[in-house]
Amino acid sequence: MNHPAIYVIKILLTTLIVLGSAACNISIGQHLLLDRLTIGQSDGKVYISCIVKAGNTCNGIVLYRSLNNVDYEVIDKILGVCGNITSPQAYDFVDKDPVKNAVNYYKLELGGYGFSDVLSIHILDLSKDGLLVRPNPSNGMTTLNFKNESQGESVISLYDSYGRTVFTKSTFDTSVQLDVSTYAPGMYYFGVLQDKKYFKTAGRLVVIR
Repeated sequence: MNHPAIYVIKILLTTLIVLGSAACNISIGQHLLLDRLTIGQSDGKVYISCIVKAGNTCNGIVLYRSLNNVDYEVIDKILGVCGNITSPQAYDFVDKDPVKNAVNYYKLELGGYGFSDVLSIHILDLSKDGLLVRPNPSNGMTTLNFKNESQGESVISLYDSYGRTVFTKSTFDTSVQLDVSTYAPGMYYFGVLQDKKYFKTAGRLVVIR
């Protein structure tokens, strides 16, 4: 029976890991006219929803996006009068192409009433059986992100180029942090064992000095 480290290395030599969609994440913002302002992600898209309070209206709503929370561009807009004088009014926006593997910042401009709070969301681009390691290469702390749709136990193992185990951790989360500041420079290989099955995901980490 092959050693798990050898199995991981074989996968790495024959498989190119392509990054895909990330798990859902939610944050909440505020505005004078709003009962609710939320942001989330699913299937590689970002969804922003707001509810204008009853008795309030504004001259259109514009959605902006930024990568540095300074320079913003228009992503979507609703023209005309928004809101209702008798009941709350809900509006939904979709960013179909957020910037992958980066923090995306969003804010709404409610015509005549300024901007909402800034909402931020980190878009991780993971494949069906994929992962993402950032930063990579690394000489200190790095984070391994991976899928865990069943929310079951995952065992993460890291091996050096000789197949020796240098790190292992069990988690029910979708990420683990690695401190490689004391590791010798070189190539390391890791795998994610889920549901007590063989390594479903494998990847590489480069340690530098």
